[in-house]
Amino acid sequence: MHPFLLGPFLDTLRDDIPIGVRDYQRMAVMLAGEGPWTVARLGDTLLALLVKNRDQQNKFLRRFEAFFPAGAEAVLTEEEIARVIANIEKRAQARPQTADSLDAAHPHRPEDPSSSSPARRARRKFWRIGAGVSLLLLAVAAVLGFFYLSSPPETPSSPTEPPSPTLTIEPIRLDFGQFAFDPEMPLDAPDRTRAGELRVTNPGPGPVTIRGLALTGPDAGAFQAPASPGEMIETTLIAGQQQALFVAYRPTLEGTHTANLDIQCDSPPCPRAILVGRGEYRLIDAPATRLYPGMPYVDRIEYYPLPAPDRTWLLYAALAVLFLLASIGYGVHLYRYRKIPEDRPAAFDPEGPRRFSLASIGGRPAPILSGALLDHLADSMGYFQSGRPGRKLDVAASVAAAVKDPGPPPAGLPTPPPGARPLDPGGHLRRGPCLESHRHGARRRHGPARRAGDPWPLPARPGAVLSGRWHLHGPGGPRRPAPGDAGVGVRG
Repeated sequence: MHPFLLGPFLDTLRDDIPIGVRDYQRMAVMLAGEGPWTVARLGDTLLALLVKNRDQQNKFLRRFEAFFPAGAEAVLTEEEIARVIANIEKRAQARPQTADSLDAAHPHRPEDPSSSSPARRARRKFWRIGAGVSLLLLAVAAVLGFFYLSSPPETPSSPTEPPSPTLTIEPIRLDFGQFAFDPEMPLDAPDRTRAGELRVTNPGPGPVTIRGLALTGPDAGAFQAPASPGEMIETTLIAGQQQALFVAYRPTLEGTHTANLDIQCDSPPCPRAILVGRGEYRLIDAPATRLYPGMPYVDRIEYYPLPAPDRTWLLYAALAVLFLLASIGYGVHLYRYRKIPEDRPAAFDPEGPRRFSLASIGGRPAPILSGALLDHLADSMGYFQSGRPGRKLDVAASVAAAVKDPGPPPAGLPTPPPGARPLDPGGHLRRGPCLESHRHGARRRHGPARRAGDPWPLPARPGAVLSGRWHLHGPGGPRRPAPGDAGVGVRG
């Protein structure tokens, strides 16, 4: 950095950024500081000293970057810095004082030695106190003038108007005296009240209208004004006219009663009267009464109001009724929509279509039954008991019989009843392959098997039973079994 390059750079800023004498002095002071001086440090220092707003900042940065190389190193020695400072001081001395805008606003003035003398300070203090007192007096005068000007002007007094009409009442205190009454008598009875008279007068000069009467005070209920409920209150009194008012005293309790009677009129002030009365119970001679010794006697009958009944139970009763109705409704819902299904016998429709012919049931005789089929027959027919069919099965008896005598049911051919013609005279059916096969399967399950004529080896079991029967086939094909036909009865 050449020591004289700072001067040309400052000359380029002269048109946009004014530089005064104090600015040169600040730059000289900053350059006299310690540390190496680089281009970046010089730019930051000049930016802080010379720039006053953003516009000047933008112009300064553009011109500084164009004037000084960005990668310059610190090349100024102490001697070069001293020469730069000397150059800046020469510029400050050569620049006139009036050319500095800041110095023009705040010029350097030599101090006057006489300004700090005690006499001069005393004169300044005197003038300051005098100026303060003058301002205070001026403010007081301004406030007094404002109140004087704002006050309304005095107006001449208007001629006195004639007095407004008013009312007078006599007597001011109406005393009803001692009044004995019977509390059991009705209030509208003639002997139940005592009347008093008041006189209201209009002395003038104009008419006055009485609007009504008002009773006030703690015992206002013991008096009635006017005495007669049908008496008219509103009336107009002309000057000098007098009106009589009647007041009734009807106490309900013993003691002294006091109340105020206010006359309501259209020309106040309206008069007021004081009402006083003393009431006492009147003793009535009771009729002669005969007393019987040892007999109950009723002196008097008193009626007392009964206490109000407790209504809180209504809420609980309503809640109970609602709960009952809800329970009934839910029960009806369960009965109608959640009813347990019941078994019903299938209905036979004689007019319905026939899917197959009854004549086709049957066929040729079955071959010898296999072992698996015999097992299935034994298991299936083990739930039946007795050789006669029944409509209902006795489940309890069947379970008890199975527990008492376990095993497969015995099989046998029933003996035909007396007088019946045997179907198989030679006895070939009893020794046929079907029966032998059935007996063979029963032996495999360790169960008893017998012929129809043999005695029953197990005791009989009571109860409702079901049974099965094999249909026999003759030479001409299947036929309906007749009474006494041979069959197989299953007992379990």
